[in-house]
Amino acid sequence: MRRELLRKLLDRQQRNARRLLAVLPRDEEEPDPERRRRRALPEDIPAPEALALPEPQRQRAAQELHQSLRLLELIDRLMAMQDETLAQMSASTQR
Repeated sequence: MRRELLRKLLDRQQRNARRLLAVLPRDEEEPDPERRRRRALPEDIPAPEALALPEPQRQRAAQELHQSLRLLELIDRLMAMQDETLAQMSASTQR
């Protein structure tokens, strides 16, 4: 039960980070903020004015989001390895 809750929380964090990364403005990728907003998931998307960040802040935010996503993916892999180890331990004790 606790592992399922942790897995759901991890999935939600990954989904939110990806959504935020999709909404984060990138001049070279998508000049139209309205199109970028439609591309992301519809709930809780900030107004285009709220996304008007200076370039250094935008780059730093994108970099931090990428780092967060890498950490979340690492946690996901570690949890999968732990699940596999627990399953193997359970199978070996039942023999």
